[in-house]
Amino acid sequence: MSKIDSILFDLDGTLWSSAKAISEAWGLVLQKHEDIEKKEVTEEELYSCMGLPMYDIAAKLFPSLSEDVRNQLMDELCEFENGYLEKRGGVLFNGLEETLAQLQKKYKLYIVSNCQDGYIEAFIKAHHMEKYFEDTECWGRTRLPKGESNKILIARNHLKNPIYVGDTAGDYQSAVDAGIPFVYAAYGFGEVQDCAYEIPVYILTKNGTLSGAIHVLIRKMRGRTHLLIPVFMLLFGVLGSTLGIFEETYGLVSVFVGMGLALGYDPLVGGAVVYVGVATGFAAATTNPFSVGIAQSIAEVPINSGVLYRLVVFLVFQGTAIWYVMRYAKKVKAHPEQSVMYGVPMEFTPPDVSESDGAFTLRQKLCLLLFLATIGMLLFGTIQLGWYINEIAAMFLMMAVVSGLVGGYSATEICDTFIESTKSVVSSILVIGFTRGILLTMKDAMISDTVVYGLSQLLNSSNKMISAVGMLFLQNVINFFITGSSSQATITMPIMTPVADIVGVSRQTAVLAYCFGDGFSDMFWPTACTLNCGLMGVPLDRWYRFMAPLFLIMVALQTFFIALSVVVYP
Repeated sequence: MSKIDSILFDLDGTLWSSAKAISEAWGLVLQKHEDIEKKEVTEEELYSCMGLPMYDIAAKLFPSLSEDVRNQLMDELCEFENGYLEKRGGVLFNGLEETLAQLQKKYKLYIVSNCQDGYIEAFIKAHHMEKYFEDTECWGRTRLPKGESNKILIARNHLKNPIYVGDTAGDYQSAVDAGIPFVYAAYGFGEVQDCAYEIPVYILTKNGTLSGAIHVLIRKMRGRTHLLIPVFMLLFGVLGSTLGIFEETYGLVSVFVGMGLALGYDPLVGGAVVYVGVATGFAAATTNPFSVGIAQSIAEVPINSGVLYRLVVFLVFQGTAIWYVMRYAKKVKAHPEQSVMYGVPMEFTPPDVSESDGAFTLRQKLCLLLFLATIGMLLFGTIQLGWYINEIAAMFLMMAVVSGLVGGYSATEICDTFIESTKSVVSSILVIGFTRGILLTMKDAMISDTVVYGLSQLLNSSNKMISAVGMLFLQNVINFFITGSSSQATITMPIMTPVADIVGVSRQTAVLAYCFGDGFSDMFWPTACTLNCGLMGVPLDRWYRFMAPLFLIMVALQTFFIALSVVVYP
């Protein structure tokens, strides 16, 4: 890719959130229309419409009205909204101005949105953003799909190598339509997801790189290989807790599965080192920008406040997870028949180190260096460049091809290995597709919003601790239906924040309940854990046999720390 010369930004969910102000503005207009039954549009309804053209939003929110009437109504709402936003403004995402100021030093910045004419100008005037953006374009002026609006702005400004930054699948498609790279704003309102792959790592197993590396590791550790479990679990936990690393570890699962098998454990041990380690850290968030950062922003509490309490929480939970996995690993190594995987056909072929003479060839060393370099580039890309699933998958895929060539494989052998490696994840992919279909149906039908609101009505209690614990359990239930951390925050926190005020619970406690409910249940609900089970080659029922005791322990700890937070944050 040529050097980037410019950045096109989406607006809602990427630069700011204006849902609260829009809800207020539209409510004022709707109250004047006696002939329209709907008198308000909630923030949650607006979040569900993010990324759609204005008349499509009208059709979704006012389906009972004729097309002409609802479009006229939308024009009226938008005109009033522009003036309201220009005076009141919205909520800028954390660190926006600082980020724009740094980007402006190297790139020209633009905005392209599916909004009405005047909306972008309201954002710019309300928050004094004139100095950052060179030009803007929107649906209200072009009346064209966003991809075409991208093309118009690119041509008008003679841009050579732009990229587009957005938060929804529609934003991604607009970049594809315009033929430019897309950067996913994962903190926003939408989800842009692709499959994660274990394919690249399989080649490292087939060509002997993993077996050679593990043999060297065993020799260097001299019988202390069990210490790899706490070291790597703590490392993954810290990355999840501080930087919000999660999906970025998918490609490492099969590496650690292979390592665990080679060291005499079962697939669960190696997989749990990665999955349980990073998921526990992500849930026990200290500075995780994708959970606690977004939740605190919506709850209007200082960003990263309460970090000392969450640090204690992290140490307790991570220590508990490490203890549980090490205890299980020790039992399995001593008595393999006590493994929850005992009798299950192995879908993953372990690296064979038992018959190895310890030789670690030059080809294998080069493949290992390539793998480590890939991991380093991914860490840099995700932290500094905002990479996500698309970039992660592309990097692992490129690594796989190059590793195959370096390992002496022909093109046909590389392709055959790809095909062979996909067999273990086919069943999980089918389950993911089924559950994803249910979730999308609920989202598009706005069932999820209704469920969240209905559940929130159960929280009113005279006892603060009971209300706080109730928030925790509700967030755990909600995570079954809403698996994305950013999505769950943007849907639930606008409801839970005022509920917390009503029942007398601190907003910090409400944020903590969200972090716990969003993160820990990712290791339990089938809508969240199925993919990792596929990557590990572990049937779902066997995962539950392993995970259920640990999850119950974590539920008890969650309840304790939530109740204690009521005292810590009176």
